[in-house]
Amino acid sequence: MDGPRAAATMPELPEVERARALAEEHTVGKRVAKIEWQEDDKVLALPPEGGGLEQLRQFERRKVVAILRKGKHMWLQFDGDCPCLALHFGMTGNTLFCRLV
Repeated sequence: MDGPRAAATMPELPEVERARALAEEHTVGKRVAKIEWQEDDKVLALPPEGGGLEQLRQFERRKVVAILRKGKHMWLQFDGDCPCLALHFGMTGNTLFCRLV
């Protein structure tokens, strides 16, 4: 596909699996240093009340023990009794992991 829409194509499953494998390589065994949220109401908005960001902060200082995927859904499993963090690759497949210690 040529033109401006070429960069916005949906990721195919091999690309999603590659992203999962990279995330696994760079995150499993490391702890989440800090959760930061960048508002983007086109994709997902945290509820203004009800502790949306505070719910995400439960993942801080948790060790990533596995990265799993089904289709374009990916989830991170953590140590302890912490729930999983689920992600969806959507249209662009962009996901950013940084500052894991």
